[in-house]
Amino acid sequence: MLQKFLDLFYPKHSLQGISGCWITAEEWSDIAYDVYRETSPSLEERGIGSIDYLISACNYQDSLLLHRAIYTLKYKRVPGLAARLSEYIIRFAKDEATLDMVLTPVPLHWQRKFDRGFNQASLLARRTASVLDLPYARLLRRTRDTGHQAWRTREERFSAMHDAFMMQGSTTVPRHVVLIDDIATTGATMDACARALKDGGVERVDGWVIARG
Repeated sequence: MLQKFLDLFYPKHSLQGISGCWITAEEWSDIAYDVYRETSPSLEERGIGSIDYLISACNYQDSLLLHRAIYTLKYKRVPGLAARLSEYIIRFAKDEATLDMVLTPVPLHWQRKFDRGFNQASLLARRTASVLDLPYARLLRRTRDTGHQAWRTREERFSAMHDAFMMQGSTTVPRHVVLIDDIATTGATMDACARALKDGGVERVDGWVIARG
C-alpha cells in the first residue's frame, strides 16, 4: 500500500526518458547477459599482469540502457540502482564463489566519495558478498585522486594508476581476494589494485565486474 501511494505522488521515470532514473522490469530484461572470462595468458597479452582471472557479465558497448544505468548510479547519485546492477555479477558469481574468497571494492579517493556520497563499487561488493554469504572487507585505499579515466588513452590510464593504491595498514591479509567494480575498460584500475594486494601478501586476485568496456 505504501509503495502504491509513493508511486502515485512520486512516480518513477524510466531511464529511456530524458530525465528518468529507474529501469522497468521489461527494460532490465533487454540488457543482454553476455558473460566473458579472461585468464592470465589473455590478460597478460593486454598488459594486465597482476589479475589472475577477470569476469564480466555484460558488454558495455552493446547496451545504451546499461550505459545510462551505470552513469545514473554514479553521476546522478542514485545508489538504489546498485542492488539491481549487482544481480549481473551475482548471476555468474554463484558458480565461481569459493569459501576462501574475500570480496573487496575498488576504492574511491575520499574527496570523490565525499562528493558522490558513496562508492558504487562498495555497494556492489557488499550486496554480492551478502547474497553469496562471503566475507567483505575494505582492503585498499586510494593514495591520491587520479581523476576521470574516460577521456584518457590506454597508456595514460595505466600511467595514472601507477602506485595509486595501497593496502589498509591494519588489514589481515587473505589468501584469495575478489575485486569488485562496475566497469573494466583497459583493466588499468583493477590491475593497479591487484598489484597493491599482491605486494601486500595476497596470493590470488580475481576481478568481477558488471561490464567490460
